[in-house]
Amino acid sequence: MIFFSVNQDVNVKLMDGSIVRYSKALTKSNLSDELIYLSTIDDFNNLNKIFSSIGKKYKTKVISNTFIKNLHKFPIQLGSSNQNEFLKDTNDFDEYKKKFNFNEKISEELSVLNNDIKIVDLNKQISYISKKNISIVIIGKFGESISDILCALSALRIFYNILNKQFNITKLDIFLDSSKNSNYLRDKLICANQIFVNNVYPLSINIKKICEYDFYIDTSCVLNQSYYNCLSKIDKWLVKFGINYQKIKDIQKYNIINIDLYKVDINLKKLLEQIKLKGKLLLYNPYSTFDDKSIPKDIAVKFLQDFISLNSEYIVVSTTSIHRNITYDNYVDLSLYSKNFLDFSYIISQMDYILTVNTSMYHISDSFFIPTIVIFIDENPQNYIKYYSMIKTIYINNKIKNF
Repeated sequence: MIFFSVNQDVNVKLMDGSIVRYSKALTKSNLSDELIYLSTIDDFNNLNKIFSSIGKKYKTKVISNTFIKNLHKFPIQLGSSNQNEFLKDTNDFDEYKKKFNFNEKISEELSVLNNDIKIVDLNKQISYISKKNISIVIIGKFGESISDILCALSALRIFYNILNKQFNITKLDIFLDSSKNSNYLRDKLICANQIFVNNVYPLSINIKKICEYDFYIDTSCVLNQSYYNCLSKIDKWLVKFGINYQKIKDIQKYNIINIDLYKVDINLKKLLEQIKLKGKLLLYNPYSTFDDKSIPKDIAVKFLQDFISLNSEYIVVSTTSIHRNITYDNYVDLSLYSKNFLDFSYIISQMDYILTVNTSMYHISDSFFIPTIVIFIDENPQNYIKYYSMIKTIYINNKIKNF
């Protein structure tokens, strides 16, 4: 978490069209809580890039964390602390790693830089709180991919349910990285889809606003913490939220996607109803945003043709354009209807079976109990589907061809 001020008034337009406004203080003595901002390291760095692109005179000034956090009205941090995360973006980081024990294994006490990051107990953190209604703000993002975000939100749901055992009302707001975040609109839609999330806003946030909350969680650099690498995506976020992942039953570690209020395109709905009359729906997804995880196009097309010719009882469906010239009665391209996360999720929810490469699709399909086969090039694919009962895997040794 970084505290800072700006030396010029600036408006930053986000991907969803909303505006984040930054205002400068007229004098140093006029630096009020409304003019001191806080954000994550990544968002702060991206904001500085925006300022540089506007002009050399636009600058930020970092303010001492200790000075701000000593304010009596500043909210209490929940979950594991990640103090000194700012040092990770400085030249001093390598020296700190040499000087202090940088433990990469799970233990009762984990050393990062010169601060011990302990496995904390959320129940102990909230045990002394007498209030019955609380508010929590989460500062930062949950990852880069849909898969990362869904798993983090699953852990957040468990966190929320634990709080609800002690408090009557838990208000939970999320402030997402927004500066130069091309996925802000997508990330906002995914987070806002969870019924336990009150609202989703863009970073930055000023001190006056954050002090309206009782507690905060800072996700700065969570994905870079070395000891999280050996855990599943859900478990590492449980650790961050102060929850012993080993004490949470596997059956609780599932994803939820709420489409009850989703307004489906009437043409998509009619089309799905028509093709369901012809046979079972098999969703085939050979492509990932990462080339190494995708099936090569010529092979992907051949597989599609095989499915179409050999399995007359299935209607093969795709949400990406596999090949524009393939037209068969038992093949339907729905890529034009898959415009956002909820469109994509709704289509998946209507399938009978799914065959996909390693993408977010299987995280979504398991939430709707759709039998799914996932093709992995990563070793130990069972680590990825550890808590998913409806998923089976195929491991492909990804070898480079010898030409």
